[in-house]
Amino acid sequence: MPPAASPASRPATTVAGLVVARYRREFLVEDAAGTRHRCLAGRRELRPLVGDRIRFSLPGQAGDTGRIEHLEPRDNCLERIDSRGRSEPLAANLTQLVVVVAPQPAPDALLVDRYLCAARLLDLAACIVSNKADLAERRPPQAVSTGAAVGLEVDLGSGELLAEYRALGYEVIECSALAGAGLAALARRLAGEVSSLVGQSGVGKSSLVNRLVPGATQAVGEVSARSGEGRHTTTTALAHRLDGGGMVIDFPGVRGYSPPLPPPARVQQGFCEIASAAPGCRFANCLHQDEPDCAVKQAIATGAISARRYASYLELLRLAAKFDRPDARRRR
Repeated sequence: MPPAASPASRPATTVAGLVVARYRREFLVEDAAGTRHRCLAGRRELRPLVGDRIRFSLPGQAGDTGRIEHLEPRDNCLERIDSRGRSEPLAANLTQLVVVVAPQPAPDALLVDRYLCAARLLDLAACIVSNKADLAERRPPQAVSTGAAVGLEVDLGSGELLAEYRALGYEVIECSALAGAGLAALARRLAGEVSSLVGQSGVGKSSLVNRLVPGATQAVGEVSARSGEGRHTTTTALAHRLDGGGMVIDFPGVRGYSPPLPPPARVQQGFCEIASAAPGCRFANCLHQDEPDCAVKQAIATGAISARRYASYLELLRLAAKFDRPDARRRR
């Protein structure tokens, strides 16, 4: 790692900015007036993300490249698991995660639970958007993928799944990017927040962003042109301003989003109903598996906690334990 720049080599004046797009080596930074500037990281150890609040030096002349000199402390960092199983940072300072599902492809309930778990652990607001409402009206009810991996297969339709999340206190917004139904409700939910839309491939995340932000696809192309790295360059993340205030951070260069797994003991904190029942357990470190006098298991037996959600918890707990082993940590 190169030494930090000496005080004499640092610019005398920097201004506050926000990173709104990130490429391999180049960033687009928005100043307080809304003007956007091409920038490079001033030092190799600086690794800005979209959503980062920064200080940067303005370019000397129009068309020149500015320099990001300082990163302000982050409120949070949204990460995903890359192809090698390592955590890869995607964006910073989000306030909300929006989980998008659709009748087709059928919802993957375990994946939805994993997103919601990640949101709670990052202290983010979360809601669920059921897209393709027009398609749902023309198709018979679809079964959803549930917790068969841990022996708790549950026959659940997508409507029942959404009702289950509503009962837990999550807002569910039904809409159609194609027909426009429900988009006003979604826009109200996004207003004033820094949000990211996540979900399975094919549920219509990009279509929703394009309806909410007219010209979003064009913006990606314009930023690509600014980068000077060729037409095939894709952003890791791109922030779109919303008319109602706030931003949506899109990941056009990232096909899928799978959040990192927390340490096993923290998994239960990502499930609101399990975290609420856990203080009633006999043991403070109860993981709600085979321990005696487990309040969570008792709540499942009475139906107060969904068996399907508990199956998701057990599966995430199993995966967290698997990746928490010393040999797995070394591979990461």
